[in-house]
Amino acid sequence: VAGTTGATKGAAAEALQQAVASGRVAAGNLELVSSAALKMEKSTGQSVSETIKQFEDLGKSPVEASLKLNESQRYLTAEIYRQIKALEDQGKAADAAALAQKTFADAMNGRSDQLIQNLGYLEKAWAGVKEGAKEAWDAMLDRVGNRREGSSRRALWISEPVVAKVAVSLRAVRGIRP
Repeated sequence: VAGTTGATKGAAAEALQQAVASGRVAAGNLELVSSAALKMEKSTGQSVSETIKQFEDLGKSPVEASLKLNESQRYLTAEIYRQIKALEDQGKAADAAALAQKTFADAMNGRSDQLIQNLGYLEKAWAGVKEGAKEAWDAMLDRVGNRREGSSRRALWISEPVVAKVAVSLRAVRGIRP
C-alpha cells in the first residue's frame, strides 16, 4: 500500500489496520480501501478514519450507503447501483458490500490521482517537504536499535535519498533551482 500511494510505511500500516478493525471491509478490498483512504487524505485532507468510516457504512448497508455517498460524490452508475441492489435483494449482502466498496474505492482513487496531478507548483513542493519529513521519521523509526558496523553505540540513520528529497523540496519552496 505504501508503494502505490506514496504514503509512509507507518501510515499505510495504520490505514490497513483501521480497515481490518472496522470488520466491515471485504477482505478482497482491504488493500484497495486502504489506498483510497490514504490518497483521499493526501489529496483532500479528509482523514483516513473518516474515509474508512464511509467504507464501513458501505459494508453495513450497501444500497443505502451507496445512495447517500452518491449524493455528494456522484460516482455511481445506474448499472452498478442495479447490481448492488440485486445482490442485496438476493440475500448476497457480502457480495453487494464488496461491489459497493470496490466501486467507491476505484472512484476515489481515480479522483485523488487527478487532484494530485492538478496541484500547483507550490502545493507540490510543500507536499514533497511534508512527505520527505514523514519518510525521514519512518526511516528513523525503522533504524532505532540498529548498530553500525564497528560502532558500539546505537544510532539513528536517515538514508541519503530521503535527505536529498527534503532538500530539493525546500529549495523548490524557496524558488531555488537545483
